Amino acid sequence: MKVTKVEPGYAVTYEHTRITNEELQREYDFLLAEQYTKKLLDAGLITEEEHKLIRKSNIRYFKPLIESLELSD
Repeated sequence: MKVTKVEPGYAVTYEHTRITNEELQREYDFLLAEQYTKKLLDAGLITEEEHKLIRKSNIRYFKPLIESLELSD
């Protein structure tokens, strides 16, 4: 994680981009897949290691907007 100290007079810029329907669908599909694999883990049908592998695979497949954060797990 990169932290930047903001000094007085420092301009912070923010670029707003619209989320496309495709990106929104990928995000939704990823979250559904996450819920299903969590249920499998909670039911003891998969191990914690398998859950992590499935999660990484889902991130690569669905390419959610939170991908950059999630791959660091």
